[in-house]
Amino acid sequence: MVNTSLKARQKAENAAPISLSLLGVPRLLVNAQPVRLAYGKAEALLYYLAATSQVHSRAVLAALLWSQSSESQARNSLRNAVYTIRRGLKPFDLLIVERDTIALDTAAVQFDLPHFQAAIEQPQQTPETLAEALSLWRGLFLDGLHLPDTPDFDLWLGEQRHRLEALYRQGLFTLARHYSASQRLTGARQTLEKLLRFDPLHEAGHQQLMRLYVQSGHRAAALRQYELLRSRLVEELGVDPDPATQALHLEILQAGDVPPATVPVIEPPTKGLYPFVGREREMAALSQIYQTVLPHGPARLVMLEGEPGIGKTRLVKEWLAT
Repeated sequence: MVNTSLKARQKAENAAPISLSLLGVPRLLVNAQPVRLAYGKAEALLYYLAATSQVHSRAVLAALLWSQSSESQARNSLRNAVYTIRRGLKPFDLLIVERDTIALDTAAVQFDLPHFQAAIEQPQQTPETLAEALSLWRGLFLDGLHLPDTPDFDLWLGEQRHRLEALYRQGLFTLARHYSASQRLTGARQTLEKLLRFDPLHEAGHQQLMRLYVQSGHRAAALRQYELLRSRLVEELGVDPDPATQALHLEILQAGDVPPATVPVIEPPTKGLYPFVGREREMAALSQIYQTVLPHGPARLVMLEGEPGIGKTRLVKEWLAT
């Protein structure tokens, strides 16, 4: 069913007048033909209008992409970008340009982002719908897009990448639980493998995989999976697994004699395989704070607050390595 849905989506993508994919390296198709705009900031403007799906003032857009220019130069650059977009989308004119505002009419666009977000965020997803949405993920949001002198755009881009990566993790974990609940154990294992390749320190994913191994009669593999997680946490972050993970490990240990593992365990990727992206603002803030307090002597304590699992420790380690 998933493959049928994917084929239907690909057929619709080819049939749609305009197709736009932003999950991964950006891809724009007009009448099923790939199109690259001649102006990099024009592409960024198109992607921003599509991703936000809102009406924006000209002043805001000009400041977003041309903050280093004078107001008149920025507005002129914005006009040139609008012209470039319209020329690239011919014969279709999807830009809604008013005197003071600009928006993009996405009704005629086959667009990956809203389908991806809606399927994962809706409370009751079917496994098929969720799997199809996850298949839209080709990589980092707007992968490879780099613009000079656009701090506000870079900040927005980093925030969106962080949010969409979290959605992707959530979707994979939810799909694995769907498969496990319906005894589709192979699908559950493969989905958890994909999750742990994407996020090697996702403890809930490791816990679910450990339970899955036990459910399949492979307690040794479950214990090995725990040891892989524990060693990676110690190496990367200098911490032990969460109490819930340790309790699960103890429960498996106490379950009885353990035969040799007969199924593969998920080896975490080597250190540094996944780039540290989307946290430029936080890195800059840490550096600014450090430079501010440095004249007053070494700081003995720095408080970094945030929800569990959002990458506080990774942020500090990356900053210390700079």
